[in-house]
Parts: sequence; structure tokens; C-alpha cells
Amino acid sequence: MKQRKLAIAALICMLLFGMSTAAAWAAPGDYVEAQGGVVTSEDGQGISPLIDTMYLKLWRITLEDLGGSQVRCAGLTTCFTSVKRVKVYLYLQKLVNGDWVTVEVASAYNENQSKVATEAVFSVEPNNTYRLMSSHVALTDSYYESTSLVTDGLWITN
Repeated sequence: MKQRKLAIAALICMLLFGMSTAAAWAAPGDYVEAQGGVVTSEDGQGISPLIDTMYLKLWRITLEDLGGSQVRCAGLTTCFTSVKRVKVYLYLQKLVNGDWVTVEVASAYNENQSKVATEAVFSVEPNNTYRLMSSHVALTDSYYESTSLVTDGLWITN
């Protein structure tokens, strides 16, 4: 019985140590991403929208640790059809005293298109947690549709 308790305690410690290590270290190439919109099965069948949208089809963001105190932020917005203006806004945020503070912004738009993408590389302060928040917009002459995403936090080391 005592050996079983010790084994369980050791397993719990390994899990806790593993989780805290994962949360506290971001090696170059580590990334977090978020996605919304339409999900398609591997065979291309069974398209099912995650939320009901009229124009917005797919929206995605990625935050990647490049090492050397740099991160890459990327965003994509796609629509079912061409719209007057399709936009993506990226907000790099830093965790400061429990609050998320926007430290960098990138954006892009296309007119009379169905897709827009952008990416930017920003210098960041090491030993801090960052996340990426986004806004995705489709505009027609008479309709405005938008949604947003946010990644998990990513701990950046030097």
C-alpha cells in the first residue's frame, strides 16, 4: 500500500513538474494558435460552421517564438465570397500585473477580395508572457461582420 501511494505521489509530481516546465519555457519555434470558422473533415466532407456567419468563412492567428527575444505574429481572414473590404487586426499583448496590455499592432485589408493575411515580427522583452488577440472583419455596402480570437499565453525567454 505504501509503495502504491509513493508511486502515485511520484506520478503526480512528474505531471506537475512537466506542466510547470511546459508553461515556463518557450524554445525557438514554439507557438500557439487559435482558429475559428468552418471545420472540414480530412476527406473534405462534413463542413460544419463553428458559429453562424454570413460572410466570414475562416479566421486564424499564430504567435511563434523565434528566439532572440523576437516573436512572429500572423493572421488570416477568409470570406465565402468577395466583399467590399476584408480586414485582419493583430494585437500583441503582454501580461503586466495580471492584465493584458497591447504592446504592438499590425493590420491589413483587401478590397473586393475574399481573403487577407498579414504577419509581423516584433522584438519583445524576455521572461514575460505574451499572447495574440485579433479582430477579423468583412464589410459590404450594407453589412458589417466581425469576430475575434485570442491565443493562450506564451512565455518568452531569451
